[in-house]
This record gives sequence, C-alpha cells and structure tokens, in this order.
Amino acid sequence: MTSALRELSLRTWYRSDAGSIVDDFYVPCLSVSAEYRRAVGYFTSGGLSVAARGLAAFIRGDGRMYLVASPVLAPEDAEAIRRGYAARDDIITKALLRQFEFISSSVEEDRLGCLAWLISEKRLEIKLAMSAPPHDVMGIYHEKVGIFSDREANAVAFIGSPNETVGGLVSNFESIEVFWSWDDPQDRIPPKIEAFDRLWKNDTRRLIVVDFPEAARQALLRFKPSARPTRDPEATGAPPALTVPFPRQRLYIPDDLALRDFQRDAVKAFLEHGARGFFEMATGTGKTVSALAALVDYAKERPSFVVVILCPFSHLVTQWAAEARRFGFDPILCHGEAPRWDSTLANQIGEANAGARSFVCAIATHATGALERFRTIVGHARVGRVLVADEVHHLGAPKLREALENFYDARLGLSATPTRWFDEEGTSFLTKYFGPTLITVTLKDAIAGGFLVPYSYHPHVVELEDDEYAEYQRLTQRIAQLFSKGGSVDDDELLATLLRNRANLLNCARQKLPELRATVERHSPVTLSLFYSSPDQINDVVDLLGNDLGLVVSKFTVEESIPEREALLTAFERGIYQGLVAIRCLDEGVDVPPTRVAYILASSGNPREFIQRRGRILRRAPGKEAAEIHDFLAVPPTGAMSDDILPSEQTILRRELRRFREFADTATNRFTATEAIWHLAERLHVLDF
Repeated sequence: MTSALRELSLRTWYRSDAGSIVDDFYVPCLSVSAEYRRAVGYFTSGGLSVAARGLAAFIRGDGRMYLVASPVLAPEDAEAIRRGYAARDDIITKALLRQFEFISSSVEEDRLGCLAWLISEKRLEIKLAMSAPPHDVMGIYHEKVGIFSDREANAVAFIGSPNETVGGLVSNFESIEVFWSWDDPQDRIPPKIEAFDRLWKNDTRRLIVVDFPEAARQALLRFKPSARPTRDPEATGAPPALTVPFPRQRLYIPDDLALRDFQRDAVKAFLEHGARGFFEMATGTGKTVSALAALVDYAKERPSFVVVILCPFSHLVTQWAAEARRFGFDPILCHGEAPRWDSTLANQIGEANAGARSFVCAIATHATGALERFRTIVGHARVGRVLVADEVHHLGAPKLREALENFYDARLGLSATPTRWFDEEGTSFLTKYFGPTLITVTLKDAIAGGFLVPYSYHPHVVELEDDEYAEYQRLTQRIAQLFSKGGSVDDDELLATLLRNRANLLNCARQKLPELRATVERHSPVTLSLFYSSPDQINDVVDLLGNDLGLVVSKFTVEESIPEREALLTAFERGIYQGLVAIRCLDEGVDVPPTRVAYILASSGNPREFIQRRGRILRRAPGKEAAEIHDFLAVPPTGAMSDDILPSEQTILRRELRRFREFADTATNRFTATEAIWHLAERLHVLDF
C-alpha cells in the first residue's frame, strides 16, 4: 500500500474533461499526507466545497489541514469597516454566515461535513485574508494553491486555474498544474511553502490575515455528520452536472429600499410593453435601482436568464456591481482591468445551460460589450438574454452598435437624455432597437420631488478678445465651406477638427480667468466647489486658484488613476480640498454629492452633456439644501458689433444660450438670471432662445 507522496503516479497537469481530478489526484495525495495547506480564494459555501474535495481520504488518517480563504464583503460591509461604523470582526462574521444560507446540494453539504469533522477533531484551522490599508478593504486574497506534505518530507504543490470553482465541475473547465519536491530542478516547491507559511503568520505585504470567527466556526460545525465520513461525496457515479447542482438563486428588492411611485410605474411599464423600452430619468432619480427592480419582477416568471448590463466606463461597472449585489445578483465584471472575465462568464453560462444556475449577471463597459469575444460567449446562452444599457445614447455611435445584438430577448435603455445630438440616424437606430420611452422624469420633476436640491444660476458674460473673434470668424467660414460641399461630422475628419477647435476657442476665452478671479473673491470663503475647465486651460485655472488665490485645489482628470480619483473625491468630501478642477471625467457616473458651488468655464454645446453635468451638481447630501452654478459665457466683442449683425455673432450666442436657457428655466432665480443676458440677446436678434 502506498504510504508516501513520491510513490504516487502523478501528472504535471490535470483537467476536468480528461478524467476525475478528485479520483486521480486529490484522493491519492490526501490519503498519504500528514499536512495539507490550502488557499481557496473566496470564502463561500461553494469555495469551501472546492477546498473539501477528496477530504474523506484525509479524514481516515490523522493529518492536519490549514485553510486560508478571503471573506466576500458586500460594498456596505466594506464601507462600514472603512468608516468604523462597526467592529471589523462583527462585519466579517455576518458576511461569513451569509454564505451558509442557501445550501441545497447534498454533495456540497457532505463536503462541508468533511470540513466540519476535521474542525471538531481539531485537525483543521481556518484563517481569513484580505487587503490591508491603504488598499481597498474590498480587495480579496485570491490565490488558488494547495500543498501536500507527507511524513517523509516529500511535498506536492498544485496551482488551480482561474476557473477553480464549483462550476468548474459542471462545465468541465477546471485544470490544475502540479509540482513535486523529489524532482524539482527549478526549485518551485520551497518558495510556495514559505509563502503560505508567511501568509499563515500574517507576514505578507499588503494582506491582513485574521483568525476564523467563533460564530462562523459554529455555523460550519452544523454540517458535521453523526459519524466519521468514510467515502467521498463525489463517489456517486453520476455525471458532474447532476452531482453538483447549484441552489436556486433568488432575486429580491432590498429590505431597506422603498421604491417611489414613479419607479414602480417604470417597472410595470417595462413588463407591460414586452420588456423593451427606455427609462428617460434625470440624474439622481434612481435609474439603476429602477432597472434592477424591473429585473427582479422579470425573473418572477422566468426560471433562468443571462443579464448583460453595459456602462460607458469601468468605474460605472464597479458602481453597478455594488448595487446589483444588493438585489441578489453575483455579477461578473467584464472590462480590461478585470482578470479572466471571459472564462468566468463562459463557465457560468455553461452552468445556466445545464440547469445548474438560475441567473448569470455580466456587467461590462460599452467597449467590452461590442467585442466579438464577449458577444460570442453571451451568444452561447440557451436561456433567456436580457440587455440593460446605461447611458444608452453612447451606443448609437457606429463603433458601439455591435454591442446591440438581436439575440437579447428583453432590452432596457437608460439615460437622462437618450436623444443623440445632431445624430438623427443614431437616435433612430436606438429607438428601433429598444422601443418606446416608458417613463420620463425630468430634472424639474426631480427637484420638485426632493430627489435633487434646488439651485441658483448666475451667468457671467465675457467677451472674446479681437484676435479670438477673428479666429472664430475664420474657423466659421471654413466650416461653412465644408458643409456646403456636403461634409459630415462623422465622415470628415477635417470638419470635425475645425468644429472642435472653434468650440475650444470659446471654452478657453482668455477673459474667463479674470472674471473667475473676481467671482471667487466675491464668494470667499471657498469650499466644496467644482471648477469645470477645458484641457487647454486647466493648468491656468489651477495656477490662478492655487497660487494667486491661495486655495487648496487639485486637478481631477483622466491622467489620475481610478484609486487616485477616489482618494481625491474622499478628500474633497472631507474638506481637505476646497475645490476640484475637472474636465469631462466628472460628467457621467462620478458622483460628488457634497458639491455646493460649480464654476463652468468650459462646456460642450451638446445638451446631453451639460444637462448631466448639472444633475451631478444637484445631488443631495447631508446638510446640503441648495447648490449654486456660475456659468461663464463667451460672446462677441461689443466693439466689433455693428448694426449689420453677422451670422457668426449670432452663432456664438446661440451656442451659449442653449445651455443658458436649459439652466435658467429651472433655477430658483430664473427671472434675474434671464435679465443678465436679455440685453445682449436683444442686440443680436436672438430673442427666440
């Protein structure tokens, strides 16, 4: 009878579709091991079940097992730890206990019974690993490694594939790579043992390792069988898809969430219109919550489906994932920064096809959703498919339309302003694909309903200098020539460049800086203020505010990493920074609710962009009763105006007045704001603004 690891006939690689990894590898190694060191990644019922494969063979001996896992913390758990709302150990314990609520697989229960038996016999110790400050507390220790050691100092180590989950057994995608100490010319075993031992002793950089909470230990002991396990749960002779079923997933409205009437109306309209259409809802009115609530109701009549949620930016993917978890989803984050999302998504869709998973939730960026690889994986689903598109107007662009596959049975588009600016064809495409607008909640409705704060609007008119105005006229003449020849913004790169240059000339009008200085000085002390600038003027704005006026400010641009931006927003909220000087990266999806005052030095002529920007400024926050918007409008120099009004002069003012009209109409000081610009509109004969 074999008594040592080196007597086993081992392979360097095992894969689920080439035999039983449990029978061929785990059971033989565990049968002769004195110690078993195991890092399983997630602490979930499924993750522990993975770690317990073949343990009946280990139980028959007298070896000891050391297990490290990472607690799965909900966003609210992590935030509570960060802010010190509750003791870390209490929060972690509650998170661990949640993992044992939906055990329905007999195989999974039997495997947990093996772990419970080892715990009761004091032969298993468990510790938890998580990211250490200053890194995000929601970070996880996610290594997948195991080390067997026998009494003759032989060792066998294995590394699990990224697909090492219970689903790997269902979808036959799991694989492991194996090394052994008696034939290890590259000396790979000792570093793995040393790394695990340092981890166990809480001596690993960037990680904190803590003891297993007693309450979670007692919860796991509930699975202890009445007698010592003598056979492996896998030894049933049934195919994996039958022996490892998943518990029925349940979607739900969070207990702490009360849907507003218009949100319930939106959900009802979605289902009544064949699960297709738009939610046209102003920023701050709960588009995300409304969409997730619609999915909960949609799921009541459907046993299984794949939902794809598309967002324009990766930080929005993270925000959506946090909300989706509150409704019972276990989302897969699909974008360039997320490791191996493709294999995880393929595995889970395979599980859904096999009847082993109720719902698959993939949250991706628009760009990822348009990738052929992503669309191919989702296309393999043999269950229903649902698409939720956030900031849906972006998907009307030709390069992103490929994300809008016809195989989606249900389709929901979300946006405060779904109409594409100067793109009737793109808007028409979106309408045909998604269907009708099911609900409209305007910014005026949002303010009246108390979802956003009221605001005062203060336009500041600055004149172009003579050379700026001359350049504006030159650009306008060139643009008119190209348009007269049938030029198109989408097709003519030169035309697009000229339009951008002309818009930037207005955004960077030199007189905006002196006017900004005077305005800020009148409103001292400055706090919780946002300054929207163009990329070409941002350094001058920072220099003016920081050096000349002595304010504590920081740039907020795409050049800062996502963690850096999160740190800046936190410091801003705490009052460490008096202001942030930003460009467009604050327009969509980045919430800065504490903002009290906004200075708009640069803005797009696209109504969608400045409407969304205003919505973000008006978000509610503790102690925030109102907001203040200062808008810097560039106009032709009065000295250059003659009795014969030039079309270029009217064009300048009309561009600026589109934003002015939108902002002034819902401001608390609507009439006084209008007076500030009326005389100029009258002189240039554009009173129809």
